[in-house]
Amino acid sequence: MNFELVTELPSWYIILCLLLGLIYSGVLYFRDATLDQIHRWLVFTLAGFRFVVVSLLAFHLLSPLIKTVSRDVEKPIVIVAQDNSQSLLIGKDSVMMVKEYPAKMKELIASLSKDYDVRSYSFGDKVREKMDFSFSDKQTDISSFFDELQTKFSGRNLGAVILGSDGLYNKGSNPIYSGKNLKIPLYTIALGDTNVQKDLVLTSVFYNRIAYLGNNFPLQINIDAQQCSGERTTLSVEKDSLVLFKKTLDLSGSSFHTMVPVVLDAVKKGIQHYRIRLTTVKGEISETNNQKDIFIEILEKKMRILLVADAPHPDLAALKQGIESNENFEITTVIADKFDGNITGYNLAILHGLPSNEHPVAALLAKIKNENLPVWYILGIRSSLSSFNNLQTGLTITEGKNKSNEMIPAYSPEFSLFTISDETVKKIPKFPPVTGPFGTYKTLSNSYALLNQQILSKRTSNPLLLFREDGDKKTAVLAGEGLWRWRFQDFYQNQNHNAFNEIITKTVQFLSTREEKAQFKVISKHDFLEN
Repeated sequence: MNFELVTELPSWYIILCLLLGLIYSGVLYFRDATLDQIHRWLVFTLAGFRFVVVSLLAFHLLSPLIKTVSRDVEKPIVIVAQDNSQSLLIGKDSVMMVKEYPAKMKELIASLSKDYDVRSYSFGDKVREKMDFSFSDKQTDISSFFDELQTKFSGRNLGAVILGSDGLYNKGSNPIYSGKNLKIPLYTIALGDTNVQKDLVLTSVFYNRIAYLGNNFPLQINIDAQQCSGERTTLSVEKDSLVLFKKTLDLSGSSFHTMVPVVLDAVKKGIQHYRIRLTTVKGEISETNNQKDIFIEILEKKMRILLVADAPHPDLAALKQGIESNENFEITTVIADKFDGNITGYNLAILHGLPSNEHPVAALLAKIKNENLPVWYILGIRSSLSSFNNLQTGLTITEGKNKSNEMIPAYSPEFSLFTISDETVKKIPKFPPVTGPFGTYKTLSNSYALLNQQILSKRTSNPLLLFREDGDKKTAVLAGEGLWRWRFQDFYQNQNHNAFNEIITKTVQFLSTREEKAQFKVISKHDFLEN
């Protein structure tokens, strides 16, 4: 690599240096000179100075440059990287990998070092700036190695990358795509065996991380087998050395796949450890992939929802069905004049059409306030707005002569308390209107609208479904009744209730979930990687 240094000396700088030199020499001369000598010195000096100035001006017009060129040659950088994962020792050539391969790689590095600047790396669990042949890493992340090169050698004289690996990765992105970003030659040393080996694999286990005491819960176990035709294995699910499930499987064909459903009972609360195991078959290449451990948290009870209504209404059935579409919730529905007033053990109260003139429910509202219970108000044509406005819900409605409005829901993209899927957002404008009070709507600054009101074809800023967080107290207001129409329309158009159920369950989940207030708490994962 060449470097060129160019320096230009301006003429004014040279004139200044000469002038200073003349003044200095004159001072030295004048110390012992006579008057006649000084006169002659001045005459000759001025004549010489005029000559120098004219010469420098001519010199300046030619604009000469004084150049200094230095050259520094940098060798191209060659990266030699080695996969250090345990998978390299699985094949039949594992002895060669341990005894012969490291020496050959060192010979290659020594040979390349004569003409190139060779940098050695190894990768697996992490990227290391040294060559490692221990083959002890539990994971292989090839993409992180490419990211390291992009970070450290961007803009450098990088000539090539030599990569020794079996190509098997279990962490990071696909190296085929991440390696394309290097924009330099990539040479691979292919290791391992490309033949399909005899192997039985417990591929994956699908399960819910939460179950409830006294209920049962499902597992879906996926099993693959290669070159195991005619063999037999036993699948078992164990807990504390107790076998909860066992099934014998006959393997057929060169490539075998099956899915085994398992249903277990939740008999003990807390985090429970289950081990799923396949017995080995003779001659399989690896036995470590025949077992998986899962952890399921067994909770003592579901989230309990209390629905109190001013009067019977089709909305009550729609709400019950929507809420119970999530198995984590159970709901109790009661009409106000038959409610005993007990709210102990509930996580959320839904008040439909309350407070009303007939049922002001002052005692219930006082208990909700005292126990700081989250509440969802659903207003209807019988609701008492004057009583509602005193509840500090984040919304006040100035009465409009007891009139009502037909309100079409309009999704508010600024809402940020929780997310609604894109599919549901697209279906919301097709929902029919609900009926709510006509009047002037005012909201507080800490209120957030998930749905706004659209009156006929005009979209307004008035909220239809509003949420408020005031410290640890959560409140929601739906300013209209007629939810049952949304559920009916959702099924009519889509043959399911997914959009309606999502709005209802996410509203209930947000309101009923409370932040843990313990002063000391430990949050940790259930399982950890070996490395």
